[in-house]
Amino acid sequence: MNKFLSHLIEKSLVELELSHCIEVGEDNRSIEPLAYGRIASYYYLKHKTVKMFKDRLKPECSTEELLSIL
Repeated sequence: MNKFLSHLIEKSLVELELSHCIEVGEDNRSIEPLAYGRIASYYYLKHKTVKMFKDRLKPECSTEELLSIL
């Protein structure tokens, strides 16, 4: 059970880090929330949605592109 839960937590932390929602410290023990993580938490968004917004939203996006992303 311990091995399963440890693996699940580690996998979750890696996914959140790849989505730019958290930053894991160099000691692999500390976790720092990032701006995207705070936004996801505040608006109840999935981390995958936040990653998609980060990857696709650009200052030069047209109105049509913004509507397509949303």
